[in-house]
Amino acid sequence: MPFDAMREQYASAVRAGLIECSLLASARFERKLGELERVALGPWARGL
Repeated sequence: MPFDAMREQYASAVRAGLIECSLLASARFERKLGELERVALGPWARGL
């Protein structure tokens, strides 16, 4: 749930124009967040 909230906050910031709308930046964010989720939750992390 907290990781979904971070994804929603990122999307909201993009929609508000605070963060550039970029597929590469979005992919980097998702990759880093996925890594953080796997480290924090271990076997309970979702498989992306």
